[in-house]
Amino acid sequence: MMIVAKFLFINLPKNIFEIINKLFHQFFDKKEAKFQSILVALSGKTNDIKSISIAKNLIEKKSGVITFVHVLEIDLDKPIDIELPEKTSSGDKILSNILKKHQIQTYNHKSVLLQARNAGPAIISEASNQSTEVIIISKKNEQNRSSLSKTIKYVLENSQCSVLLIQE
Repeated sequence: MMIVAKFLFINLPKNIFEIINKLFHQFFDKKEAKFQSILVALSGKTNDIKSISIAKNLIEKKSGVITFVHVLEIDLDKPIDIELPEKTSSGDKILSNILKKHQIQTYNHKSVLLQARNAGPAIISEASNQSTEVIIISKKNEQNRSSLSKTIKYVLENSQCSVLLIQE
């Protein structure tokens, strides 16, 4: 769980120390922290594996719900509600593979495939709709350590709940 401490403090929000402090208190002061509602933002890449594993460890198994979200980003030159069978099929595959590969069926869970212009606002909106306590989002280690994707920045800056950023 020391993953949270891997933030580099370059170009991060001004209140980053408050965010980190809040996360440490929420996750580390309670040795047996269990949550009722966790949202896992999925990219469809290998870094999702660690996010899923952590969500399974943090959820209250009997009564908690894990919501798995994958966002299909739609270009501005297309209508937001356009049907994109290839993208939809790919997104559905990402969500269904999670159930098969990671033994999620023993947990209360939801799978949500969203279409949006930008993934960040879609993740925040879904977290709000689900009354999520924690959003788990990951980034690959190969990405530049001093920069975060626009999606991760948006989620960190705009989330009303705690965000656990996993760096693989």
